[in-house]
Amino acid sequence: MESLDSNSSSGYQKNKRNVIIGAVIFNILINVVSLRFEGNFSVEQTLTFISVIGTGFCILLWCNLDSDERNEKLRAGFRFLLVLFGVFALIVYLFKSRGFKRGLIAVGYLLLVFAGYVLASAFVLTIIGLVFEVQIPK
Repeated sequence: MESLDSNSSSGYQKNKRNVIIGAVIFNILINVVSLRFEGNFSVEQTLTFISVIGTGFCILLWCNLDSDERNEKLRAGFRFLLVLFGVFALIVYLFKSRGFKRGLIAVGYLLLVFAGYVLASAFVLTIIGLVFEVQIPK
């Protein structure tokens, strides 16, 4: 049986999928921790900052893998923009790397991933609220 080459397209797909799963888990954990510190403004702001920067680095990692798969280079300035502006820079990258039609399809997939994250986050926070009898803010 053939071994999976890390430079193969399926290897990149697996790695990109792992980055997406890791980003979703990271953000759900940040949401869970923020429940504990609800009402503490400075901690909430710190957790929001950590979430934004962490998500930006996950997006950067995903774009690095995608650009390697496509044999393209990401410029250093654009890497900084990916971390700083996150999803907005990702949308620009998707259109730039795929063209308009395929970029639009990729943005559709991005929206599906976001919807999955929202559902997973709502599920986890609801379970935590039920188990620990925590009031989840509306």
